[in-house]
Amino acid sequence: MSLTASESGGGDFTPVAEGTHIARCVRIIDLGLQPGSPQYPDAKQKVLIVWEIPGEKESDAPGLLMKRYTLSLHKKAGLRADLESWRGRAFTPAELKGFALKNVLDAPCMITVVHSEDGKFANVRSVSKMPRGVGCPERVLDLVYYEIEDGRNQVYHLLSEKLRATIDIGAAGVSAPVATASHPAEHEPDFSDDGDVPF
Repeated sequence: MSLTASESGGGDFTPVAEGTHIARCVRIIDLGLQPGSPQYPDAKQKVLIVWEIPGEKESDAPGLLMKRYTLSLHKKAGLRADLESWRGRAFTPAELKGFALKNVLDAPCMITVVHSEDGKFANVRSVSKMPRGVGCPERVLDLVYYEIEDGRNQVYHLLSEKLRATIDIGAAGVSAPVATASHPAEHEPDFSDDGDVPF
């Protein structure tokens, strides 16, 4: 398994069509502490979430979409906003305290896609909960989960060269684990009575 051109940002590929698609989370990649931009110079801990799109095909495999997030569950964070839309309700304080990002692996959702102005890239505009009564096809790709603390393990070596280079930059930074976003609590709350909440 290696990440395709559409995930690594290069190569010739057909972007996922604009519109709303059924999707399933198949990969979560911790990118570590990434450099800031001229507008926002502070380094931030980042994570890449990748979804397979059953209705789109790229070389006989499902289409893939990705979105890079700051690894934060602050009330104004983009990751938290998308997770709450995805699960169909806001987190309670207890759920936030015990939440592990790994929980979203294999969870289905609906994704709205818009293209860049030049039409070369498909961007995730929004993530939302699956409508009641709508099913998601079975997963095709293997699930992949990587944390920066894992170092150059087997999963790392299966990733694309460009993604490994990004991880190497992140691993060189000094970043503390974010327990509420990337690591399960020692005793996770039991949410088994939450009905159709996907995570």
